[in-house]
Amino acid sequence: MIEELQNYEIHVSEKGADQFGAFKTGSHDDLVTALALEIRH
Repeated sequence: MIEELQNYEIHVSEKGADQFGAFKTGSHDDLVTALALEIRH
């Protein structure tokens, strides 16, 4: 979980759209995403 949190990034496109996740090859973000969805629920 800690490693996934360290790899988690927010990218903003030129049009202002936000993208969240781990963008580096081989990195994962599924635990962080699941936690965020559970908290939001």
